Amino acid sequence: MTQPTDHIPANYGELNTVASLVRCGVLIVGSDTQLRFASPNACELLDYSSADAVKTDWPEVASQLNLSQLQSLKTGHGPWRFKVDYWHAGTSRLLRVEAYRLEQENGPSYLLLMKDRMSLDSLNRQLVTASQMAIQGYLTNALVHDLNAPINNIQLTLELLQSGLKELDGAALPAGAFHRLERYQSVLKEETQRLKLLIRALPKSFNPASSLTEKFDLRPILEDLSGHLRHEAAAKQIRRSISVPAQELAMIGSPGHIKLALHIVGLFLLEATATGGTLMIRAERRGSTAEIALCTDAARLVKGSISGLDDIFFSSEDDALGLYAARVIIESQGGDITFEEQADRIGFRAGLPIAAANPSPSAVHP
Repeated sequence: MTQPTDHIPANYGELNTVASLVRCGVLIVGSDTQLRFASPNACELLDYSSADAVKTDWPEVASQLNLSQLQSLKTGHGPWRFKVDYWHAGTSRLLRVEAYRLEQENGPSYLLLMKDRMSLDSLNRQLVTASQMAIQGYLTNALVHDLNAPINNIQLTLELLQSGLKELDGAALPAGAFHRLERYQSVLKEETQRLKLLIRALPKSFNPASSLTEKFDLRPILEDLSGHLRHEAAAKQIRRSISVPAQELAMIGSPGHIKLALHIVGLFLLEATATGGTLMIRAERRGSTAEIALCTDAARLVKGSISGLDDIFFSSEDDALGLYAARVIIESQGGDITFEEQADRIGFRAGLPIAAANPSPSAVHP
């Protein structure tokens, strides 16, 4: 017989405490898919005021959560992870759900953990900040490398200029000396200008990625990403290949956060790619979605090493912080990211919504 939701046994109360710590909603469902328990966080995610209210509309809620598939979940086979576009009272919410089978004396029951995919709680924001700090070393190294080139050219030009001055014989100038001096001075001026531009860009790289929502073109972000990864790729003799459409990929969101997420994924692939491989960056428009593929043809990646990509919340025992943070950022921008493995390549595919021609205010996520 189904247990009333207003009576919470001791072990269910303990689940309530755990759920409040990880900011997840918790549901307990019996083998007959009837609701046994709903935590306050779960009620809030489902847009109900209490567990009793959830129970009243449970057939409709269970249908949206596709709980008929729970019967196929076997003991010891790991959680069933899925995503739900949940609707209630005219509003929608994107949920990420993990389902576990629990063996009990009176038969199996199921534990469901839920989290709002679009929300970035304080822990997620801390992870984003930590990820920004983690990639600053890569960005700084790339900028320092770029600074060395114009400085070396300036030094060489000064040496050439000095040699040209030594060729002067009193007031008379040897044939062509004047033109050489002009050329040296021109090069010196151009390289100095390059140096100024690079130095000007240096402080910007240390600023946290802006969270301001704006309309932007995705293509320059991907081109910048390829440029930022070039030094790490060159160190391992990894070739870079980038392909973007000729037409604008207009989006509404935070370009800084999107660039950060893709940078995390790109660095992860570079670290896992064998020497001499190829890092491919591809973007194309499919309907109302921009699909971005970051993949490699020579990686030491296995699916088990990227568990952090699909975790419902971050655990300190997980070593895939970067991928977890990348997924959180992409989902906060209304997109999704998945791992894909094909015969000739392995990597990640992200989908982000294309901006409408005349977007309404409600279409812009804060």
